[in-house]
Amino acid sequence: MEETAQDLFKLLSTLHPKRRLFSVPKKRNLYPKKPFH
Repeated sequence: MEETAQDLFKLLSTLHPKRRLFSVPKKRNLYPKKPFH
């Protein structure tokens, strides 16, 4: 699942580079609850 999380994180970084830093800390909190909007 870590690999998938990294893939989604990369996609989010590409789609929202401005939210990259924003998603880093909340990535783990949002991932288990909402894998992908």
